[in-house]
Amino acid sequence: MENDEVLREKLFQEYEMIAEYLKQKLLNHGLEKEFRDIRELISKIVKYR
Repeated sequence: MENDEVLREKLFQEYEMIAEYLKQKLLNHGLEKEFRDIRELISKIVKYR
């Protein structure tokens, strides 16, 4: 994946779609902490090797 720019871009786009979905579902319902927690977890998973 490190050398595959197309795959990396696709994964980034999917991540952005997930982030937008979470924003709509959580932030619009007053669940800011849950939103931050999930974003942090996703970030840790992405960085894990």
